[in-house]
Amino acid sequence: MDQVQKHSNSGGVRAEPLFFNRGPKSGLVAVVEVGPAKGVVYAYATFEMGPANPIDLVDGKPKWPVSAAKPSDQAKQDGEVRLGARVMTTSRPAAPGPANESHFFEIVTLGQKVDDELSSAMKFGLANDNRVGEKAIVTPWASNGKLNYFGMYARPNTPYDFRIRLDLDQKRMTVWVCGRGDYDWFLMAEDAPLTRDVTAIDSLQVEQHPNGPAIRNLLVKDSPWEEGEEIRRHLLAKEDRVVGPDRGFKFQSMRSVWGQPGRHVTVAREEGVHMGFPDVARADANHLVSVWLDASHTGGRGGAYIAHSYDSGRTWSEPADSPGGGRISRLKDGTLVLEGRDGFYKSDDGEKTWTKMFSLDSAKTGENKAEIPSHVRELPDGSWMVIGAHYPGGKPYVGTEGEILEFYSSEDRGETWKVISYLQPYPPHSISEASVLVLPDASLLLYARENRNDGFPGVKAYSSDGGKTWRVEDLPFAMVGRTCAGFLNDGRVMLTFRAQIGRSALWAWIGDAHDTTEFKALGAHYNDKHSVGLKDGALHIDNDGIRGQYTTYFMRQPDTKESTIDVTVEVKVVRNDGRAATLSVPYVGKIRLFPDYLELAHAPSVKAATIPGQFNTCRVVREGGTAAIFVNGNLVLETEEVDATTRTEGWTPAKPSAYGLAFGNEVENVAPNDLTIVYPQDVTAKVTGYSIWRCAEVILDDPVTGRRIVSSWSADRDGFPDQYQLDNIIEVEASVAGLEQGYSGWVQLDDGRIFVVNYTDDTAAASRPNPYHLGVPWIRGTFLSPSELPAPR
Repeated sequence: MDQVQKHSNSGGVRAEPLFFNRGPKSGLVAVVEVGPAKGVVYAYATFEMGPANPIDLVDGKPKWPVSAAKPSDQAKQDGEVRLGARVMTTSRPAAPGPANESHFFEIVTLGQKVDDELSSAMKFGLANDNRVGEKAIVTPWASNGKLNYFGMYARPNTPYDFRIRLDLDQKRMTVWVCGRGDYDWFLMAEDAPLTRDVTAIDSLQVEQHPNGPAIRNLLVKDSPWEEGEEIRRHLLAKEDRVVGPDRGFKFQSMRSVWGQPGRHVTVAREEGVHMGFPDVARADANHLVSVWLDASHTGGRGGAYIAHSYDSGRTWSEPADSPGGGRISRLKDGTLVLEGRDGFYKSDDGEKTWTKMFSLDSAKTGENKAEIPSHVRELPDGSWMVIGAHYPGGKPYVGTEGEILEFYSSEDRGETWKVISYLQPYPPHSISEASVLVLPDASLLLYARENRNDGFPGVKAYSSDGGKTWRVEDLPFAMVGRTCAGFLNDGRVMLTFRAQIGRSALWAWIGDAHDTTEFKALGAHYNDKHSVGLKDGALHIDNDGIRGQYTTYFMRQPDTKESTIDVTVEVKVVRNDGRAATLSVPYVGKIRLFPDYLELAHAPSVKAATIPGQFNTCRVVREGGTAAIFVNGNLVLETEEVDATTRTEGWTPAKPSAYGLAFGNEVENVAPNDLTIVYPQDVTAKVTGYSIWRCAEVILDDPVTGRRIVSSWSADRDGFPDQYQLDNIIEVEASVAGLEQGYSGWVQLDDGRIFVVNYTDDTAAASRPNPYHLGVPWIRGTFLSPSELPAPR
């Protein structure tokens, strides 16, 4: 970047936005004098994206396509003004700060001139989120000089709008970003601290790599800019849309507080430091204690930390060393019990001191050392219970049994322990990370995660003899992370857990302890708030891959690979650009549905005709190594060209198919760690299409488990396929691009609100290039209001 353009504006905050075309071949650094703007400052900018993302890297720098950010009718629509310039011969980039590192690409610095140098208040623009090594996945990005905040995958040919609010007096910043065609702004950083004493914004600095995208609508104001506050449409979005507001459709999106302003607080976050597996307990009326480990799936230094809040979770102390983390329990007498790596500790003096209590290892119990123990639960007879888990032989990838739950009991407040029972419901379940509740009738209720990652249901179990024996049932939903169950003030159960349906998230189920609902379909959604609707007894999916829209419903997965699978859907396909209407069948493959035919994706010569312009009933029967396909009751083909590929998963010997049982849209790639995870960069333009679905049914007969499972959905009878999820689950948190998410704890406060603590890599940098998109996690708290929880049934 050997050119500097300097633009001056004498007098007042600039009234017209600035426009910078594609960066020159040598790059560009431009300085713009504005304002000054003091107090509360508003800033706006639009960054173009070229025709590709990811993009190639050369010597760690982006190789932007020459056609990137070509001015178009989109720019004319925005009413932008191009600024004239005179070329200077020297450059003084803004410093210090992370924006000069090679993986930050297109950068705008807001700052103040001090002795002819720019003191940076904050930076924002486009960056490489570093989740893949050989290419750059470009995302929106912002920095306060200490922490970097990363946004969503930037879709090709899509402008990304920033709106920023700086409170220079309080030294805080809030940053939103929105891609054209998104239905809402994404809150990338809320009330984050500014790290420099900048009293006014009087200068901008723009840095563009060679051939870098255009930057438009660049504006600093002392009051909100009405146009910049609006969500703008995507000019390349498909025009022949049928589904939309005011067209007679019913819409319903999942309950979510993720990204809502005023709901989240930072408990602890530090650049590059891995913080994971937190919990929270009430020490006093307004005194909360949170603990966590200095560890994640990809890093950490070991050890544990503790922090305190004396205002019911709103603000938190600086983290301090702790003898343990992961689980913290409050006993009836107010004692706090903390899980440590070498045992459990207690504190009864306001958490000033901790005393070692006990450990659950072979020296104490004669059993295997408990992994990831539960909270300490006090039972009606005065005994204590802790639930641990281990994998037989300690070899999770080569064993032949599922993980075992071990129930530990102490009758002397933790002095001595014994194992009173085991639970190992394999096949088909391999379960761990359990929670147990004491019901009003003194019976016990257990919730446990499922170690399979293909949308297989989690488990609940009941015991009427103090945990000696258990009756196991499937839950109506999948959960793949640590459970945290408790009772709300109204008597209902709230269960938080990691979910990986669509994106990695923290979900909370709220319901009756004796809910008997069988498994229901789970919906994965991206940007489809008003493109999926119910009308005339049918589900309409009218999605547009240009806008990153995606909709898929995951049905009940088979118990084992020996299951016979019989699945039927009734559907009319109006348009399919390749991946807009797909029926995925385990151990068979993906069947793509078009207006007048269907085909097997991995063997496209295996195809059959359907009747265009009407609903077709498509049925697939998989038995052994063959598949039979019926259309409107007629057998149209039988084939042995099935894809029976299986996946090896940790902590379970089950061999799930490489394909989930699902219908709806289809991504370009399948995440290697989870069939149900969808990364936005894999939602391509081929997802564009329009399909109408009336019903779906699956019949599973398994000779290994001896179970016959029938699961069905009808739009006319049931509403949306994921209606149970929409009515009974709330998304507490999610990760915009990562996966490290969903180990939580929660407490209900005196005012009825619920405070949930979670570890998350949302908006954080990647831990390193890896196939799982894991980021560096931090600790965040979320407040839930009782009024936004599912209503009692």
